[in-house]
Amino acid sequence: MSSREDANASFSLEEFSKHGGLTDNHKDGWGIAYYRGRDVQIIREPEPAYESAQLQFVKNRKIESTMIISHIRKATLGETALRNNQPFSRELKGRMHTFIHNGMCPDIMTKASLDTSSYHPVGETDSEYAFCVLMMNMNALYSAKNRQPSLEEKLALVSEFANRIRPMGPANFIYSDSEHLFCHGDRRKHADSVKPPGLYFTRRSCKTSPKSVQTKGLSIVTTANSQDIVLVASVPLTDEKWHAFEQGEILVLKDGEVIKQHNSLKAYNND
Repeated sequence: MSSREDANASFSLEEFSKHGGLTDNHKDGWGIAYYRGRDVQIIREPEPAYESAQLQFVKNRKIESTMIISHIRKATLGETALRNNQPFSRELKGRMHTFIHNGMCPDIMTKASLDTSSYHPVGETDSEYAFCVLMMNMNALYSAKNRQPSLEEKLALVSEFANRIRPMGPANFIYSDSEHLFCHGDRRKHADSVKPPGLYFTRRSCKTSPKSVQTKGLSIVTTANSQDIVLVASVPLTDEKWHAFEQGEILVLKDGEVIKQHNSLKAYNND
């Protein structure tokens, strides 16, 4: 979620948890990240969401933020342990960077070396390894520019990263540098095959009076007089119109708006 004003997003234990082990097989952990300016509060655990007292705490705590990232894990690499739970986060130049990945890219561990990097995985997942590769490259960009890189420079790097991991397997990911959300859609498992879309998004704008998003499993409430919200998810969460990501499409979100749209796959094929 990206919003212009602070909003409280709570996940219903009864519904959200069904995707975390009760009616689906994503039962190997869950996590939620709430941004506070340049810092981030992350709550995660390696337990099925439907059994989680911590998730009930999150639901009742009513934590507000303008950027919220959540993930439910189905283990493919790495044991069920806290160190392998997403979201993952690292510091760079006084900002907390956060990453979640839905897919597989095991070849990244042999095709990208971290020997000279300041960033190394704590766990054993390909997702965390890929994040460390991204952070290594982002750190090099910051160092080369000796300044805060522009949005266009960061987007170009994220696009190159997406092109690098996409051939290795489904590569849906969301990355935040504490200022922007970079959302990359690829492909995911559908009923009949692995294919696009890998992500969906929807926009909501409330200019006249406070309104909320209410649906099974998700409640977003704001006390602001007006609000802009963009939601991104693996599958549509509400009955309103959701837009499918093209394969390779990257949306950059800030303050409840889509400020950049870029297709890394099309750009790569045109080069």
